[in-house]
Amino acid sequence: SPSRRRAAAAVGATASPSTFDDDDEEVQTVTNLAPDAQTITTACWLTMKEVSLLIGELSRAVPGDDETLLEPASLKACGEHLLHVLLSMKHNGAIEKTRVGLVCLGERLLQSSNPALSSLPATWLESLFKKLTSPKQGIKDLIRRSAGLPFGFTAVFLAEPAGVPRKLLHGAMARLLDIAADDGEHVRAGGVAEGTSEGVHVPQVHAFNALRQAFSVTEIATETTAFVSRGVEVCVRGFKSPHWEVRNGATLAYASLVTKICGYGNTHAPAAGGASRRMVTGLEFFKRYPALHPFLLAELTDAADALERPDRKSVV
Repeated sequence: SPSRRRAAAAVGATASPSTFDDDDEEVQTVTNLAPDAQTITTACWLTMKEVSLLIGELSRAVPGDDETLLEPASLKACGEHLLHVLLSMKHNGAIEKTRVGLVCLGERLLQSSNPALSSLPATWLESLFKKLTSPKQGIKDLIRRSAGLPFGFTAVFLAEPAGVPRKLLHGAMARLLDIAADDGEHVRAGGVAEGTSEGVHVPQVHAFNALRQAFSVTEIATETTAFVSRGVEVCVRGFKSPHWEVRNGATLAYASLVTKICGYGNTHAPAAGGASRRMVTGLEFFKRYPALHPFLLAELTDAADALERPDRKSVV
């Protein structure tokens, strides 16, 4: 309809006014509609945020085993909706609020005595892994920091009750590390990076982004500590990837790990405004993560040998 075309033109003009021809009779209307289009877009994001928070608050407020107010089918539909929002939207604020709603809903489901409901968070995880590892992904699937995909994983992790082993977290973290360690068929076959990033293993990049998110969440810091050693190894090996996307994801995940291990500005100088936490010494570090000593030593040895080779191309 003409009204839909004008609305579409307004939204398009907000992004790139040059896409319209000068002789288009609707150009003058576009200028007037653009502010309205921005208002509508902002209202859409705010509506999605509020809907996600409302779903979470309703699921938390209704008694756990009361299936008269919220039927199992409704709870399942709510979970599917929130997952869809996480995997389709790219607005950071809306994604973060959607995670809050999914955490609240997950907490309610995991406390349910109905096996059909308590098993739904595990089903969400499988859906997330299916999305992460879907075949034939290309460079166009690499949205900035994988958008809402990492938030979906941390939402399930946070939904598990504290004080007991988080089984879903432990299983998912191990799988994410395995995916992040897989360079893909292109690299295993000796392929090199090309200008269009053809051959990049997209699931590997998604896995690094999900790991970065998981290692940075303080509420699950105790549980993720068990994966620090393996995480450092996978990230350091990721630095050697021929693809910039993988190296970038590995670097971001590694930075999150360093913050987790050492903290921020952790020098003992509270009088000068510094943190009161004492810095981690090398001895303490390797006592906590003994497997990293031989690994880092071997990596440094390889790097030193590469520096001395006259035919070296680059050293990570």
